[in-house]
Amino acid sequence: MNVLVRLCKEDPLSVHCYAVYYLTREPDRTEIVLIALSGNIGSYALVWYGGRSAIMDIYEIHIWKPIREVVLGIDVAPDKKQTYSYRAAPPKM
Repeated sequence: MNVLVRLCKEDPLSVHCYAVYYLTREPDRTEIVLIALSGNIGSYALVWYGGRSAIMDIYEIHIWKPIREVVLGIDVAPDKKQTYSYRAAPPKM
């Protein structure tokens, strides 16, 4: 969680802020699949379940730096998911 918070502070309009929000505010609706590399996060998928109302019976999936191992860790029916993929931002100059 500390690494996600640091990433969110570095880029407050990033997918990391979704991760911090959902994991702290809606933990029973949220899962995360991540790959850790030397104390950092190499890639992750945040899976949030919207609920059973007519419009939100979906899983939102946010994938940061998508790699095969993370994508294979997501087990959601295709008609129940809305997926967003984020590549790493280019280095700031």
